[in-house]
Amino acid sequence: QLKLHIPPPLPSLAAMQVQFSSDGRSIVSGWSDAAIRLYTPQSGKLSEEIRAGASGNGGVTGMAVSRRGDTVLAGGGDGSLRLWSLGRGAAKLVKTVREHRGKVCSVAISKEGDTVLSCGQDGAGIVWEAATLTRLRLLKGTAGLARGFLHPNGVHAVTLGVDSRLG
Repeated sequence: QLKLHIPPPLPSLAAMQVQFSSDGRSIVSGWSDAAIRLYTPQSGKLSEEIRAGASGNGGVTGMAVSRRGDTVLAGGGDGSLRLWSLGRGAAKLVKTVREHRGKVCSVAISKEGDTVLSCGQDGAGIVWEAATLTRLRLLKGTAGLARGFLHPNGVHAVTLGVDSRLG
């Protein structure tokens, strides 16, 4: 049984997003200071930190890691979506877009890693081409969108609104 406690880097910070990398070698976390921090699951030791505005203002409010573990997408409280390429200890910002008019609540990457879905407080679900963050489609809900998921085929999406409606 794994029992791990990772304290915040500062008492005033809060973890807002967390998930394992697909290979299980990292715990990827998004924080209220807009940083992304990677930890080793065995020890809880910090292995990498992306600080330079990892998600824009408002902290990391939505996040997804690619299956290969080489890409992180971070949605921010300011409606931004940032694409990060992870390397050996040196993350690189690939692109930033800002099309949501409120915080990004959810980010999902397709199984193949070629499509991204971001869902926002503004009721928009945006489907992106993953490598360039080029908008492919806009899905408009009746209320803010809390979560969004891509079907494994990469073609279909389902969203969950804050009004508990599926779209």
